[in-house]
Amino acid sequence: MDNKKYVLWIIAAIVIVADLMVLREANATWAPIKRVESIASSTSPKILQILNNRTTCTSSERLEPQPTLVIWTDEGELYKDVQQLLPVTLWPQDEDDIAYIVAITRNDVYDGTYTDGQPGYQVTYITELVSYSNAEVLAETTLYGSPSPSFKTASGPAYGSPPADDDVVLWIKSQLGDRQ
Repeated sequence: MDNKKYVLWIIAAIVIVADLMVLREANATWAPIKRVESIASSTSPKILQILNNRTTCTSSERLEPQPTLVIWTDEGELYKDVQQLLPVTLWPQDEDDIAYIVAITRNDVYDGTYTDGQPGYQVTYITELVSYSNAEVLAETTLYGSPSPSFKTASGPAYGSPPADDDVVLWIKSQLGDRQ
């Protein structure tokens, strides 16, 4: 009987250690993006003000890789899927660390009508690299998703797939002199 108790205690200890290792790994993985989300959330009013006041810059100088927030312009919220794909070295550690905002504006472009009279749309992202310090648009591009589907099975309008998150990341990295 004592041997069974001893084995159960060992198994319980192993399970507890394994669970702690999983929690530690999860915290190491999610804690940095949670910090960036917190920074984006706390600076949202300022970010929206910057985006509302942005002006186009004529300089074509090469930009240095510096901490960047990727934001949806309509909500001022972090575009977490893209932010997570950027190298961690481009993630701000606090508000004073932010050098750039990548402003993503979704634009649905009409590209046809279906037999039921409903429209089809191609999703594009108007993407701007904006200086956090002075609201200047330093670079911009339009990224294109796929055209609306050839046919649809549901009622209402149809939309093609949006631009790939990887394409957004590649553009950001190309603007910041990063060739990884």
